[in-house]
Amino acid sequence: MAAQSSCECYSPTIRWCTSCRDHRPWLRSVLQDVAYGGQREEQWQEFTRECRVQLRSIRAEEKAIAHYSVAVPVAFDLKQAREDLTLLHDELARNKTVSLRFRYGSGKRALRVFNEYLLNGNAPRTAEDVQVLLRYLDIDEAKRKLLATWTNGVREVGGPAPEAENEQLLKLIEDYLRLLEPVLGWNNTYLRLLTASTSNLKPYGAAAWHETEWLKKYCEGLRAYAEILASAAVYEFFEEWTRYLRAGMAGEHAHAAWARLLEALEAHDAQTWERELQALQSLAAFMPQLRELQQLREKLRAVAPRWLLEIEKQSGGAEPALPVEWQKAWEWRRVHSWFEQSAARLNVEDSYERLRAAHAKAARTLASFVAQSTWLEQAKRTTPEQKTALYAWLKTMQKLSKSGKGKYENRYRSEAAQLMQTCRPAIPVWIMPLEQVLATFSPTGEKFDVVIVDESSQCQLFALAALFRAERAVIIGDHKQVSPEAVGIEQAEVHELMARHLHGLPQVTSAMWDLQASLFDKAQEAFSPSNQSLFLREHFRCAPEIIRFSNEQFYENKIEPLRLPLPHERCAPVLVTVRVPDGQWKQDSAAAVNVKEAEAIADKIVELCRDESYAQRTMGVISLQGVAQAELIAGLLRERLSAEEIVKRRLLCGDAKHFQGDERHVMFLSMVASAEPRPGPLTNKFAEQRFNVAASRARDQLWLFHSIDAENLQPNCMRYRLLDYCLHPEREAQARRSALETFEYYGTSPLVREIYRQVIARGHRVTPEVKIGTHPFRIDLVIEGEHSRLGVLCEGEEWRGEEDWEEELERQLVLERAGWKFWRVRGSVYYHAPEKALAPLWGKLEELGIRPAAIPEGWEEIARA
Repeated sequence: MAAQSSCECYSPTIRWCTSCRDHRPWLRSVLQDVAYGGQREEQWQEFTRECRVQLRSIRAEEKAIAHYSVAVPVAFDLKQAREDLTLLHDELARNKTVSLRFRYGSGKRALRVFNEYLLNGNAPRTAEDVQVLLRYLDIDEAKRKLLATWTNGVREVGGPAPEAENEQLLKLIEDYLRLLEPVLGWNNTYLRLLTASTSNLKPYGAAAWHETEWLKKYCEGLRAYAEILASAAVYEFFEEWTRYLRAGMAGEHAHAAWARLLEALEAHDAQTWERELQALQSLAAFMPQLRELQQLREKLRAVAPRWLLEIEKQSGGAEPALPVEWQKAWEWRRVHSWFEQSAARLNVEDSYERLRAAHAKAARTLASFVAQSTWLEQAKRTTPEQKTALYAWLKTMQKLSKSGKGKYENRYRSEAAQLMQTCRPAIPVWIMPLEQVLATFSPTGEKFDVVIVDESSQCQLFALAALFRAERAVIIGDHKQVSPEAVGIEQAEVHELMARHLHGLPQVTSAMWDLQASLFDKAQEAFSPSNQSLFLREHFRCAPEIIRFSNEQFYENKIEPLRLPLPHERCAPVLVTVRVPDGQWKQDSAAAVNVKEAEAIADKIVELCRDESYAQRTMGVISLQGVAQAELIAGLLRERLSAEEIVKRRLLCGDAKHFQGDERHVMFLSMVASAEPRPGPLTNKFAEQRFNVAASRARDQLWLFHSIDAENLQPNCMRYRLLDYCLHPEREAQARRSALETFEYYGTSPLVREIYRQVIARGHRVTPEVKIGTHPFRIDLVIEGEHSRLGVLCEGEEWRGEEDWEEELERQLVLERAGWKFWRVRGSVYYHAPEKALAPLWGKLEELGIRPAAIPEGWEEIARA
């Protein structure tokens, strides 16, 4: 192939040398100058460029007047003719015609133009006609200059010199320039090839490219060398094909055509070679079918490799037998592939995570909008005077004494009230005790948009004055908790004042307007009939066993206890009753105390403070009858515990009203009463409120110390109801069941049972079918660690409808607000690839710090089930 390429390179060289040998002598002289190079070559390059510029200019002018026919005298003086035409053009341009002054004066000589010059067969009449004649003279003058340039340029080399009168002057010069082009381009076009040829041929003597004889011999040498190269190319062609065919014969399963082609090549048998090529071309016609077969083979290999192997084993014989029920197997595989793609695209956990993120974003957006819009409006309203008044009010309030009995107390309060009228609009939110509201804001001043009263069940009716300052009000409270008792106030005086000042008001009764009625009672009376009240059902404080007493006794089981203590939070048992055998209460007009019961409580608190399992727990004591018992217990604790321990435990002793709105991890209740003297029943509203508050302050554990048995109490007494509940805490609660019993009781799905077995086999603590509160929603599995838990929700094969799904989702969101974490799995995904489906669960447990403990007893029984 290299020889063939060299031969092809010499072909243009030979052709040029032949043509150069036949060139005219003047061209060979030009070639000699070009071959010499330098200034001699540049002179000829500049000469040809100048000629071509003049040619283009003349051709452009001729084209501009090509539609005119011009006739001029045979012999005329060019200079004189230009002067005459110019004078005539200027005259016609000024006057549109020839004036008498021009005709008989300065332009008399120019008038001959009308007789000697013709334009399109007529004498010129306008300035435009004369302008065409002037352009014709310019063209004639340019031709004379071009002829002079050409003649002078080629005179030294004996070049051709055309006649000036020759009508083909421009064409002749263009032809001569075309002859010059290859000569002038010799260095760039041919020198490289000729130099390369010279290096191989080494011609005799020095190179003389302009000498005819030398070029003749050089051309003959090139032809001979080209023939040598052509012969080498043929030999190389045969060698290359021989190597190619021998390599094909050496291949595995080589076709016989390789050998036949090689034999024909070596024997120079053209007929056999042609016949074999035609046979191969016939086979090549089957290539599309072969490629299709290969594509089908690869597709079948990807989905049914064993079937493909069987087909290949039977190839060449009868048609391969199809597998049994291959259509069902094929359909199964198709559905299998579709399911894998769908499962990878639709991840249920990712969908719920996006939903949770959307809820969180909506909450943040709403909070941000409310905050920013509030401060924006506040900034628009606040004036410099209000800022000054606010600072002065703050300084005035700091001068008030803690006792409220200072010498200038009334003066400071009056000044603060006056300042408040100015600065109140500058603060969007005020948080202060009720008595400070009444002392600070005038009932007739500008009203607040909203007034919120918390713990309103403890507020007397005097708190109604705060509502005079409100456009709208939110009253928060619990009429089942401690309310005003008006201790030491004569009821007869209250009734007399009611009759005197509330005469004429509708529905004025002693039950709703005396000092034992709370602000919340009045709010219920006013708003409940119009459905403007809202019952908050969710409870996050107490363990379910603790809050169940209040839920059953006072709230008709409407409360939803959402807290399920984690293992490290649990105390066992949650409800503890301690019978003080020798407890005896002493009751007089001042107070009621039970010394033995107080000592038993103090001893137990001291004991638990030393117990490591109670190391991080706070404690409190509530006396169920009077404050004296609480004060007695507090004194005993101060004697037995250090001040640091009391502060650490946030240890407080009091009655129910001291703990309303408060909580402790562990609470101790003192019944106080004993069998002798026999106590009267506690059945009124105030007793129910106190017991409700006392029984719902403990988060993790509630202790009830009593010196009286249930049979010594009346069933309608609050003492009896609380004691009976604590003695039988699971009376109406779901009994504890084993996992197998729970599965049977609820009819748990096979999916939940299977995942339960997988989780418990790894040593995790798992509880199936966990129900939180009174809602029917159950968590399929709850996996617990010491400090965290994870709820597992298994979506089975049945779709229960959009409404059920939305209800379950809403319940899940409620539990997530209570701190729950959830993980979901679809049954179809699990049964398709169990290990792959549960891999995210193990990762989630590791992330939450829920690690395996030990495989529980009875695992074998569960596995068999």
